[in-house]
Amino acid sequence: MRVVINHLTRMRRGYICVAGINLANGEHVRPIPRSGDLRYRDLASHGGLFEIGAVIDLGTAKPIGKPPEIEDTEYFKRSARVCSDVDATVFWTRMKSTAKTSLIELFGRDLHEVGHAHAAIDVGHGERSLGMLLITKSRPELIIEPRQPRPRLRMNLQTGRIPLSVAVTDIRLYGPDHVTPDPAAVADANERLTSSAEVLLSVGLSRAYSDWLSHEPERHWLQINNLHFVESPYWRLPPGPEPA
Repeated sequence: MRVVINHLTRMRRGYICVAGINLANGEHVRPIPRSGDLRYRDLASHGGLFEIGAVIDLGTAKPIGKPPEIEDTEYFKRSARVCSDVDATVFWTRMKSTAKTSLIELFGRDLHEVGHAHAAIDVGHGERSLGMLLITKSRPELIIEPRQPRPRLRMNLQTGRIPLSVAVTDIRLYGPDHVTPDPAAVADANERLTSSAEVLLSVGLSRAYSDWLSHEPERHWLQINNLHFVESPYWRLPPGPEPA
């Protein structure tokens, strides 16, 4: 199975998540190594395979997903290899061809508002957990929120009638530790959000979790996985030190 990577995100410290478009059928795929979770060493910037715009041959792979994470696909790390980089224009065209202009179009009516300005899907529900969102109305804004023990990166976003505040996990917007937002990278991205002729967002749902302070049930929370701009369809992490 060959996929072109268009989701590249940070998770807990030292771990990452990737996803891409299956070149055979145009569907999103989230590679899950049979041997365990992906780590920062799997990033191309640290000697691994994965970066935005890379075509990866996963070898033999099988779907293991269940709603809403239907894209989960198991593969053997030792069999995966980099094939090439897709042409930037082809990459943009392929992403845009799958994009929608509203979150409901992407995730269906199971996506619902929770509390003030948040959105989620309940466990066991939903049509998918990954997609591409074409921004056609007001441009979103990235915000670094002061928070202990570290700041939190979020996006103010509105594609329908309800304004949302959404977590952002784009690993390119974080510092070398992959945990702390990088103010310079965030400022640059905000400038491009304003000036770019076209913007696509890789959007997804988190793994199910519960906020123990609110005593709410576990849910899959809406998040922004990556930002893409037509002028530079993919921009990449430079080689860096190991996360502290």
